Amino acid sequence: MNTIPGLFFTGVCTVIEKRFVPIVVLTGILAAVAVIGYLLPEQAEEVPKRVSMLNTGGPVVFEHRQHESLAASCMDCHHDQTVLTEEEREKSKPLACSVCHGITVDKEFIATHESAYRKFGDKTCLVCHHYVPGKQDWGHAVHVEEFEVECTTCHHSDTSIEETPSNCADCHEEGAAPSKTPFEEGVPPSLADAVHSKCASCHQDWFDLKARGCVKCHFDTPPDGREQADRLHVNMEDNTCVKCHSEDFDKLIPNRMTAQHVSCMGCHKKVDKGPRTGSDCSQCHMK
Repeated sequence: MNTIPGLFFTGVCTVIEKRFVPIVVLTGILAAVAVIGYLLPEQAEEVPKRVSMLNTGGPVVFEHRQHESLAASCMDCHHDQTVLTEEEREKSKPLACSVCHGITVDKEFIATHESAYRKFGDKTCLVCHHYVPGKQDWGHAVHVEEFEVECTTCHHSDTSIEETPSNCADCHEEGAAPSKTPFEEGVPPSLADAVHSKCASCHQDWFDLKARGCVKCHFDTPPDGREQADRLHVNMEDNTCVKCHSEDFDKLIPNRMTAQHVSCMGCHKKVDKGPRTGSDCSQCHMK
């Protein structure tokens, strides 16, 4: 009698074991995959599919890949790329919004932002920091001898204004920064305005480069062998934004929330689709 129950129990256990063999094998495979995936180095995507942003208004899942296909270029959102050449953009990644736009823009932000920016390269500083150009070397001999430019292309052809080609500073006041204002009839523009206007008639493409175009004519001696873009604004280190801008720095550099709201809603207003007003929060923020 004792032999029969024992055989029955052994048979039941065998059935149970066979039944769970696939589950045990599958569990082992999944565990092995998990361990291997954990040990492998992280492979960061060049362009993320989506970006998760946590905030007090509710988390936002930004569909980066979808917006990338709709934007004309990365610079539509990542304006730190505007100061780079096309070749430089191919080698660099756009900065995260939070690098330039802190949660709050206060004295602590001012004190620490330089060290944060430096690891991304000095050239991105030109997005916000302007500079006083160095001395000019526009190349008189090059224009006359190599390009065969006529004197009257730059000098007044009206002899009542300029009898013979002379030094521009004889009539145009030196020292003033470019005003970017329309000329007033009968009033000689400043030297900077007059020269910029004349140069732009042939070299508008340089002016379209904005800060980066200045080095076509202006240059200086690099201090400590630093890169060109870094040295161009080095002589502005002792100045602050408010020297030229009347707004407070927290208006000039909006915090992260303001910057993202302006950027996102600005694009959506242009296409008249999606979240574009202050009442559309739920279209981005999840509760």
